[in-house]
Amino acid sequence: MTHASLLGAFQYSQLLWGVLLRYFFSQEVPPASVLVGTVLNVGRGLVILRFRRPMPATNSPSAATFPS
Repeated sequence: MTHASLLGAFQYSQLLWGVLLRYFFSQEVPPASVLVGTVLNVGRGLVILRFRRPMPATNSPSAATFPS
């Protein structure tokens, strides 16, 4: 299981792919407001991903350490 902020960064990249594919297939340049919004959302996702704190270890068996 992962944190929602980590998944959100990948979902923001879908905006960028949509703009690029739209241009590639139909040679349509989106309005400036779409470009600015895409850059802001993708940037926000990258900042969240960069500064996300690691989650503390749980008491689950996968997090347990075994004696050697």
